[in-house]
Amino acid sequence: MEIQASRAFIEGCFREEPASCECVCPFQLDIRSFLKKMARGRWPAAYRDLCSAIAFPSIAAELCPRPCTGRCQRTVLGDEPLDMGALEQACLRFAANERGQDFPLTPKTQRVAVVGAGPAGLSCALALARKKYQVTVFDKAEGWGGHLRSHSAFARFDADFTKQFAGQGAQFCFGTEADEAMLAPYDAVYIATGQPEAAFGLADGWDSSVLTTARPGWFLGGGAVGMELMESIAAGARLSQLMEAYLQVGRATLVVERENAACEGHFVEHPGVERAARVVPAAPEEGLSKDEAKAEAARCMQCVCDGCMTGCELMQHYRKTPDKLATQVCSDSNTIPPLSNCELTRQTYSCNLCGRCADRCPEGIDLGELFRFSRVDRWKQRKWIPALHDYWLRALDFSGGEGFYAYGGRDCTSLFFPGCQLTAACPEHVLRAYALLAEQAPTGILLGCCGAPAVWAGDEARQAENLQKIRDAWEAMGRPRIVTACATCMDLLKKQLPEAQYTSLYEVLSGMDAPAAALPFAEAAVFDPCAARHDGAVHDSVLALAEKAGCKVGELPEKGNCCGFGGHIRLANPTLYDEITEHRAAESPLPYLVYCANCLEVFRSRGKPAVHILDAVFGPGGEGIPTLEEKRRNTLRVKGALMERLEGKTFTAQAQPWDALALEYDDEARANMEDKLITDRDVAEAIYRAEQDKEYFADETGLRTACLVRDVLTYWVDYREGAPGQYHVVSAYCHRMRIDEGVST
Repeated sequence: MEIQASRAFIEGCFREEPASCECVCPFQLDIRSFLKKMARGRWPAAYRDLCSAIAFPSIAAELCPRPCTGRCQRTVLGDEPLDMGALEQACLRFAANERGQDFPLTPKTQRVAVVGAGPAGLSCALALARKKYQVTVFDKAEGWGGHLRSHSAFARFDADFTKQFAGQGAQFCFGTEADEAMLAPYDAVYIATGQPEAAFGLADGWDSSVLTTARPGWFLGGGAVGMELMESIAAGARLSQLMEAYLQVGRATLVVERENAACEGHFVEHPGVERAARVVPAAPEEGLSKDEAKAEAARCMQCVCDGCMTGCELMQHYRKTPDKLATQVCSDSNTIPPLSNCELTRQTYSCNLCGRCADRCPEGIDLGELFRFSRVDRWKQRKWIPALHDYWLRALDFSGGEGFYAYGGRDCTSLFFPGCQLTAACPEHVLRAYALLAEQAPTGILLGCCGAPAVWAGDEARQAENLQKIRDAWEAMGRPRIVTACATCMDLLKKQLPEAQYTSLYEVLSGMDAPAAALPFAEAAVFDPCAARHDGAVHDSVLALAEKAGCKVGELPEKGNCCGFGGHIRLANPTLYDEITEHRAAESPLPYLVYCANCLEVFRSRGKPAVHILDAVFGPGGEGIPTLEEKRRNTLRVKGALMERLEGKTFTAQAQPWDALALEYDDEARANMEDKLITDRDVAEAIYRAEQDKEYFADETGLRTACLVRDVLTYWVDYREGAPGQYHVVSAYCHRMRIDEGVST
């Protein structure tokens, strides 16, 4: 995989760019870092930030026009911008004993001449001297500073020059007017005289992008070419890199381009941030005190776009930025085990794929699409973890196989697609809803799955196979509009079968004279599934059905958050799954009114009172959560009822020898099976085969342990035999290891 393939999913993300104030700073000062340290009273550390960006902080503190204040996002809240000048001056006072920067580098042999000891020349000379080049500065004046020598604050500037150059080894030739003969022995020359007429005739061939001239090795900058003071000082550090490149390879070029060159300085939202007035020093002539400086610096909101990071439990859990995620998706794709390992596997399969991050992102970036892309890539390369999706893929195969049913003629105007989860959880609702729809107009029905398990696992081949079954049935009925009862089904079908027309069952029901039934509570909050986050028509229809049933409906603070079921993260990250589902259940003290069978199951599993909106139409659809086996039987029961009603045929489920076993379970065993997605048929088959082949472990108490090895998982069952054909299951569990028989060591 090329990095561009993964980075395409985060195109437009500006989280890594500098803050809006930093984008206009001529020195590229990390203003957020500087202010954070100032707010904590870490004066030496803040001073080092200044020195890393600004050759002479005292000049910037005194003379910088501070374009950053014009881009301070405090102004969006109606506050004054941060007083950067006062903060920089305070930092210089409180860190007055700090020395200038010095780096333990090997001395270089190349010689560099700088003509002009003004701010422009000194900044370049300092940067090169710190890199241990042999630097000589020439100036016809009797000291450094250039035009700043006449400034009222020159004493502070002079002290700053002295501090920064201390121990750097640069030589200064004051009172010397350099000529070409004097400069000829040097490997590189920087002309920073501040005067166009003293530019050695090089201005005509000057390249502003790299500050080179027509003469190889000679560079020109500063006031001689019209640079402003701050630009001249800032150019020194950049020019030192250009000169170093020239000295090393004979060509002036930057290996790393200027970070802020393409920076747009986006303004971001600041929810929950309170206004804060600028701190005015009690003694203006002395400047900010330490406490005042900390308070003023603390007004910085540390502006960064973090909607995806703060609005998603997954992103909060792993704390990886979109840029890092895109990089790791690419690197994981290119790993070659055992030489290298994947870094993002667990997180890739921990995403609900709900699109919440896209709503919070000002650029609409959906990190779920990046994770889905990675899941597809891992599936193709067999770098996935089959156990994480094995149950749901088998459930998909069942829905598209034994549980599949399609009926309807070419005169159908509608095709009811209830979805596999509603059929399994609320079978009577499906039968009654279809009967009601069929009374209104010729309506076909299709029992099956939209393909979500394959989409969420990254299995495109299985997804395409499942879609073909749906397409064939839909086309056989004359391409009627599809009426869905599940928001996820509608969302995925619209993407996979965009040529079809769709409507929601709840829109149809609210638009007809549908029956109404009392709900078990007088007031509830509607929990919209994530797939219906932007479907206001469905939301309004659900409200209408609830109100018709006499239920007062409240709204949640945020609409359409994923209940936790999406993406099938339950096995990949149980801890995160628990966190998400608990958060959703706690969003309102009111009972929940849902219109998604997955949401219904999740909330009931958390002890949250919840009912399906179809209860408001057809009456109670059942309490509690059906077991995995009950879901399977419910699906087949609906299929059988429809076959008998519509075709006069009797449906006979596929029988297996172990179906005849009578099993009872300890409560703990049953709960563990449901949690680990171990079905009754898995357990029954394990016991049946063990008893048939007499291959089990048995202890002195009569407890037997059987093993069933499947393609993906190995199942273990502890049980006791009762009457013939009856067994009591004590525990059941599974793992990914396989037992290969007949292997000797």
